Amino acid sequence: MRVPVPRLPVDIAELVRVRVHDPGAIAEAAARRRRRPLLDGSGRLLIVAADHPARGALRVGDRELAMADRADLLGRLCLALSRPGVDGVLATASGLGGSSAYPWLKVPVTEDPRDMPRVMAASTLPAVLLGGDTSDAPLGGDTSDAPAGRRTAHEKWRAALHLPTVRGLVAGRALLYPADGDVAAAVDTATALLREAV
Repeated sequence: MRVPVPRLPVDIAELVRVRVHDPGAIAEAAARRRRRPLLDGSGRLLIVAADHPARGALRVGDRELAMADRADLLGRLCLALSRPGVDGVLATASGLGGSSAYPWLKVPVTEDPRDMPRVMAASTLPAVLLGGDTSDAPLGGDTSDAPAGRRTAHEKWRAALHLPTVRGLVAGRALLYPADGDVAAAVDTATALLREAV
């Protein structure tokens, strides 16, 4: 059963009006945001990735244009960002940080989790794990029905989050478009995995 995603708590027509008549207002609002340290006391980070449309990556599972509806995507982002444990959003294709003074790696989790320690040993930079499209792989729960040898995203993340250079997750489609449609549960599962890895 798919869980309905709440509609965007922002009036799209008003957003367009502001962009046309006062385009600097959005940058000014962003500049007024209260800032916090990059990492909290746990040293872990959960970033919801929404840079897919900027990269032309709109497909989620069998839905070719799932991320093309910007109002739907913004509604999902608002819901994800409202969950405890979410640190922010990656909304452009530029990656984490605006300077080379703070380099981080964005690393996909290997198909075989036993390969991750070797991959991560290649660098001492802090890294975040990419989520990928998990529309056909449940994020949690009973995985006994999964084909033999196949690991779910949940299991892969759990194992990799215990590696010393891995500091968190940057997941978009896996959190915003989970197989069961429950954005809040997907974000809460990712947050629980981060807490478990501390």
